[in-house]
Amino acid sequence: MKKTFFEYYKWTESEISNFWKTSLFTFDTNILLDSFKLPQELSDLLFSVLSKIQDRIVLTYQVAFEYHKNINSVLKKELEKYDESLRMLRKLNEDLSSQHRHPYIKNYKKSLKTIEDKLESSKKKFSSKIKEHPNKSKICNIFEKKLLPKFSLEKLNEIYNEGETRYKDKIPPGYNDKDKKPENDKYGDLIIWKEIIEYSSKEKKDIIFITNDKKDDWFKDGSPRIELIREFYEKTSGKNIYIIDLKTFLFESNKFLDSNVGNSKLETLSFAMTSIEEEAEQSSEISDIDNSSSATSTSESLTNTELLETCIEVKKDPINLDGTSTST
Repeated sequence: MKKTFFEYYKWTESEISNFWKTSLFTFDTNILLDSFKLPQELSDLLFSVLSKIQDRIVLTYQVAFEYHKNINSVLKKELEKYDESLRMLRKLNEDLSSQHRHPYIKNYKKSLKTIEDKLESSKKKFSSKIKEHPNKSKICNIFEKKLLPKFSLEKLNEIYNEGETRYKDKIPPGYNDKDKKPENDKYGDLIIWKEIIEYSSKEKKDIIFITNDKKDDWFKDGSPRIELIREFYEKTSGKNIYIIDLKTFLFESNKFLDSNVGNSKLETLSFAMTSIEEEAEQSSEISDIDNSSSATSTSESLTNTELLETCIEVKKDPINLDGTSTST
C-alpha cells in the first residue's frame, strides 16, 4: 500500500541516503538571500557544502532572477536591523540604569555593553562591504554554469493561465502569493516548480529542493505538501523530490557528505535558523519581496548575523549571582 500512496509517507533513512548519493540539488531564492544573514561560520559552512556537490547543482532561471532583483534590498534591510538592534539595546541599558532592581544588575549591563560594542563594530564592517559583499561573488562562482535557460514567453503565458486556475483552487505551490504580489510576479513559485519538473524529467534524475519557505502552499504540518510529491512523480515519469529547509540540508550534509559540522556549529545553526524562521513568519504577511518569506524584517526584530554570534559568545560566558563570570 505504501508503494501506491507513497506521498503520505516520510522518506526512510535509506531513501534519504540514496537522494544524497544520486540526486541533483536545486535551491529556492530565499536560500541564496538567507546566506547573507547567517553568522560567518555558517555562511562559510554553506558554501563549503555547496562546493562538495557543485557537479550536481542546478539553479532555475526564476530563482536567479529573483535573487538579483532582491539582493540589494535584503542587504539594506540587514543594515537597518543593526540600527534597530542598537536602539533597543541602548533603551534596555537605560532602563536598567534608571532602576536599581538587583545589586548585581551591573553584571548584566556589561553583557549588554559587549553586544552593543560588537554590533557597532560589525555595523561599520557590514556597511563598508554592502556593495561588494563576498557572498555575491561566491554565489556567482558556484552557479555560473549551473543556470537553466529562461522559459519562452509562450511557455510563461501557459504557466500564468494554469496558475490562475491552480491558485483559485489552492493547488500548491505559490497560491499564498495570489493577493500579495503584483500581476505575473505572483507566479514565481509556480515557475520555479515547473522549471524543476522539466529539468528532472529531461535528465531523468531525482531532485533535492532546499527552501526556507514554510508557508502552507509548500508545507503542511511540518512536511512538504503531498500534492507536490505526487505531481512531481507523475510529471517526471517516476522521479522523486526531497524538499527540505536549509537547517536540514546542513545537518544532513554532516552525515552524508562528512562536512565536519561540530557540536558548536550545530548549536549556532539551530539558534540562527530559528531566528530567521521566526523573522520569516513575522514578515510573510507584509513582505512584497519576490519569493523570499525571510527577506524582510519587522521593527521589533533583533535578528542579524553579528547579534546571533555575540549572543552565543555571551551565552558561553554566563554570569553568576555572586557577580563573577564563570570563564577563566
